[in-house]
Amino acid sequence: MSDSSATAALPPPEERKLLADTGKLSSATAASHVVNLAGGLIVAGILTPAAWGVWKYVQIIMLYTGFANFGATNGLDRSCPALVSKGKLSLYRRFLGASLAFSTLISVAIGTVFLVLGIVMPSGHWRTAFLALSVLVVLQPFFQHGEAALSSEKRFGAKATAIVGSTLVRIGASVAAAFFFGLAGVLAVFAFTLIVTTAYMFSRTDYGWPFQAFRQMRLHLPRGIIRVGLPITLLAFAEQIFLTTDKWIVGGVFGEAIGGFYLFAFFPLPVLLMVPSALRQIISIDVYDKYSRLRRIEPCRDVFERSVMAIALGSPVLIGAVYLGMPWIIEFLLEQYRPSIPTLKLHAIAVFPILISQTALPIVVITRRVKGVVMGYLAVTALAGAVSCWFLATVPGASMIGVVLIHGIAWGLFSAALMAITLVWLGDSVGWAAWRVVRWLIPMAYLAVELPALEWLLVRLGLTPHTFIYGAGGGVLHLLACAPFLWMLERRIKGVSFVLNSLARRLGKRA
Repeated sequence: MSDSSATAALPPPEERKLLADTGKLSSATAASHVVNLAGGLIVAGILTPAAWGVWKYVQIIMLYTGFANFGATNGLDRSCPALVSKGKLSLYRRFLGASLAFSTLISVAIGTVFLVLGIVMPSGHWRTAFLALSVLVVLQPFFQHGEAALSSEKRFGAKATAIVGSTLVRIGASVAAAFFFGLAGVLAVFAFTLIVTTAYMFSRTDYGWPFQAFRQMRLHLPRGIIRVGLPITLLAFAEQIFLTTDKWIVGGVFGEAIGGFYLFAFFPLPVLLMVPSALRQIISIDVYDKYSRLRRIEPCRDVFERSVMAIALGSPVLIGAVYLGMPWIIEFLLEQYRPSIPTLKLHAIAVFPILISQTALPIVVITRRVKGVVMGYLAVTALAGAVSCWFLATVPGASMIGVVLIHGIAWGLFSAALMAITLVWLGDSVGWAAWRVVRWLIPMAYLAVELPALEWLLVRLGLTPHTFIYGAGGGVLHLLACAPFLWMLERRIKGVSFVLNSLARRLGKRA
């Protein structure tokens, strides 16, 4: 190939920069998950289970309040990139400013409620949490809109820097703050990190100083943005309610300490969701693009099925690592969280249907079936919550592991139904769709038998449960047990070789 033809084959400089920045963003997201996991374990070891549990509940509340703007930020993500690409910067700034002002007013109202709750509550972890939330929820929309501005302007390199930098600062400072000041110190560090990261993000945008948003408030602009973003927001909010209601039930019935143990059992979830969440974002872009161009849903079928297959066949390796590795970490570093181990193991397997259902949600959005799915999420959540409360109130010796089992069944049934109905929307018959979903769930059934059997074998070999040798030896055997899934993944979509080649390229560059 000649130099000229090779040069012609390269993407233009703008596209090369976009691809490089997108790679940085993916790497930054993965690195932040690793740092959060490691730092979170250290903070958990310093705080008591009760204080750590309240800290995790604060994060769940922040997750909820992030949806309080009725989808304004999601509307920006869908609307503003096109405005920036077309050079309509003035309209882009008006949209962003109106959304920020509207979101901040809502956050101030919510923050006032938390402030009153914090003032009237007796001293304790929750009083500290509510007082901190009165500040955190007001800072939250500025952080969200800083992210939205960077995404709209395709400044993914700056966004990657913000993700990694804020994570390193927050985790490092949180460890010291937890040691000297406990829960209050961790919450103060969180607020400080939001302020610094928000300032950095806006300094890297064309928008400018965020407080000018209140001079650009126009009531008709937020309405237009919300119309675009509300369906996605309702779907995401219902999904989070579906996934977190059990945490509130356990904390409410058993108190802060048991709630902390229960939440710790879910601590590895971001690691398990890392690949499905990344695929969900990629699939969303591809699906929205294909549907907007072709106005047909059938072309989205291939990318949906391949993503589900990749998650279904690849997740068993990570699930086994959590199942066998996290108990060793708890025994070695965090003995006070030992009661979490049985629930952690059960959850690692029960979460499998949630992982494989992630890429169905973009199909829900483009087919305009958000309302039905949201109602389904809420109905199943209410039913599972009612059964859990009945179980805890009537069954002698009822424990938190029963709650995760009840909700795990709900997660599995609803996720399977969602996957099946998505295939029906894509053109399958009901019977064929049901059979496809059963095949996708085979790895979960396999794990439910293989991992307990593997533990039994390790004990029979004379290894002490939850030691390093136990976990490492079990990990090797589990990897061998997952070889058929990996072989199938490679055979169908070349997934294993793609990962290995990507790692080799990265290691070669670093060398």
